[in-house]
Amino acid sequence: MVTGLNSVYPTASRAVGLGACSAMARIGALITPFVAQVLLKYSVNLALSVYLCFSLLAAVVSNTLPIETKGRSLQEADQSGTPPH
Repeated sequence: MVTGLNSVYPTASRAVGLGACSAMARIGALITPFVAQVLLKYSVNLALSVYLCFSLLAAVVSNTLPIETKGRSLQEADQSGTPPH
């Protein structure tokens, strides 16, 4: 996802977004073992359902990105406009 967004957002926005994503990834990596242990005590299906829901949420959010740059040069992507900051 990081490589796809490099041509869409300005540098300052990319830096803030990448920092926020990195922080959320670290928090998720820290919390995941504890959540898994608690949920696995109740049900394996419940634990897998939680992970499935978050995966589907990530897929939906990824599909709502503002500009598709696949198959376009950097100049073409830049001329098509950038999303509001």
